[in-house]
Amino acid sequence: MSQERTEGDLRNTGLSLKHDREWDYEIDRIVEAVEERDAETVGLQFPEGLKRRGPAVTDDLRQELPDNVQVMMSGQPCYGACDLDTYMMRRTDVFVHFGHSPMKESDKIIYVPLFSNVEVTPIMEQAFDEELSDPEADPDVGLVTTAQHMNKFGEMREWLEERGYTVHTQRGDERLTHEGQVLGCNYASADVDADQILYVGGGKFHPLGLAMEHPEKNVVIADPVNNAVTVAD
Repeated sequence: MSQERTEGDLRNTGLSLKHDREWDYEIDRIVEAVEERDAETVGLQFPEGLKRRGPAVTDDLRQELPDNVQVMMSGQPCYGACDLDTYMMRRTDVFVHFGHSPMKESDKIIYVPLFSNVEVTPIMEQAFDEELSDPEADPDVGLVTTAQHMNKFGEMREWLEERGYTVHTQRGDERLTHEGQVLGCNYASADVDADQILYVGGGKFHPLGLAMEHPEKNVVIADPVNNAVTVAD
C-alpha cells in the first residue's frame, strides 16, 4: 500500500497505536473480480475507523486497474456489515466492503475482512497471568474475537488448550460468519457453558456490549493492538 501519509495520520503525534497494524486489503482478489466481470465501475466502502486509510487504498487499486475503470470511495457512515451503501452498490459493477465479514452472501459484494498482522499470544500470556482463572480451579473459558483476528482464532484456541483450559466456542447464529465471532450487535457466540469469556481484539466496544448482554460472565479483554488487559465492567 502507498506509504504517503494522509490527513489524520496519527504517527509521531503520541496518539498512535502501540503496535503498527497492517491489514490485508486483498487488492489482487479485487482486481481479479473486476477482470472476471469486465467491470467499468468499482465502489469501495470502509468503516469509520478505517476511512482515513481509504484514499490510499483507492489510489493503490487504481494503479492496478485499466484507466477506463472508475474507482469510487463511499463517504457514507458505516458501522457494520449490515450498514451497506446501497446507493453506491446499485450504481457500481463491483462493490467492495472492507472491515467486516459477510452477513449475507451476494455475488455483487466482495467482503474484505482486513485480517490483522498483530500477534495475539503475548497479550494472551498477560491475560493468563493477570485476569484469567487458574485452569486447575476453573478450566472452562469461552473464546471470542472480531473479524480482523479470525485468522488467528485457531492459534488462540490451541494456546489456551496447551495451558489446560477447556475452550468453549460456537457460531452464534446465521448473521455470524465464523465460530467465536462477535459483532457490535450480536454476542450469541459468547452464549457458552463457561463463566469467563476471553475477548481477544482491539478496543472495548465489543467486549463491553458482550458484558451487558451476558452480565453473569466475567469478560476479560486482551487487546493485542494497544497491549492492554482489562475486565469489562
